[in-house]
Amino acid sequence: MNPVLDLALVRAIPDARWRFAFQLMAAYGLRPEELQHLQIRQGRLWCMYEKVASRGKTRPRVLRPLPCDDWADGWRLEERFSTQELPPMQPGLGGGYVGTT
Repeated sequence: MNPVLDLALVRAIPDARWRFAFQLMAAYGLRPEELQHLQIRQGRLWCMYEKVASRGKTRPRVLRPLPCDDWADGWRLEERFSTQELPPMQPGLGGGYVGTT
């Protein structure tokens, strides 16, 4: 993918809440459902979602930007998280909401 094109696509999202949601997913590699389970703990952004699968269950984790995404630093996602609103989604339906946006 072309990073310049990808950034233009994110900027083209008219709703600031959805733009922020896509920035979080792009920067941290989050699943849509995980957007509903984010919180600031110990000054860091954490995902508290616990996905249950046949091989076990994921654990809460501190989020770090993906190493290939230096451009995401300019978005200041951790700083904005406490004041930036995310779009409304029902638990368990995050992927469906993202697919229709």
